[in-house]
Amino acid sequence: QVLRAGLGVGRQAAIARLLLLEEGTRLSVALSHENLSGGRPSWQAATVGIEQPLDGRRRLLAGLQVEERFDTQDEQFSLGLVDRIGDNWSWGISADAAAGADILPEWSVTAEVGRTIPGDRNLSLRARHAEYQSVNVDMLAATIEQYSEKFRVAYTLTGSQPTDIDWRFSHTLRVAHDYE
Repeated sequence: QVLRAGLGVGRQAAIARLLLLEEGTRLSVALSHENLSGGRPSWQAATVGIEQPLDGRRRLLAGLQVEERFDTQDEQFSLGLVDRIGDNWSWGISADAAAGADILPEWSVTAEVGRTIPGDRNLSLRARHAEYQSVNVDMLAATIEQYSEKFRVAYTLTGSQPTDIDWRFSHTLRVAHDYE
């Protein structure tokens, strides 16, 4: 069982949240700002998301993202569903739309499956297809995430293939602090 008796109460609560065991509506806000070199305009983004429980296992997700790059701004709406399968597995599917987008995809669909593994870890696999004005992009990603009482550390290997181009790979290391 994921929530073993040996875990502290704070760690049990963090894992329960990650496994969608807590009930209630969740609201999230994210802001980002990237300074670019060479006198180019900064990149900025703001995202607001809401997760609404449908029952004890499923959640409906919705969000709005505003992104500005190179002095061009796009707005994107997203909608998704997340579900648990037993105690250790979860899956989700989402779709995004940004009518007339210049920098974000005009639409995309993403499917993901995840599993908790021993040692307070999670492993997930994600596939995404996105259609931009001038190119389509297929993407596959694998992530392993380690949880602690206040932090999460994740490594992601991503492979992407734009139309008529070979697969390209990237690595991401993310550290997050959980607030209660």
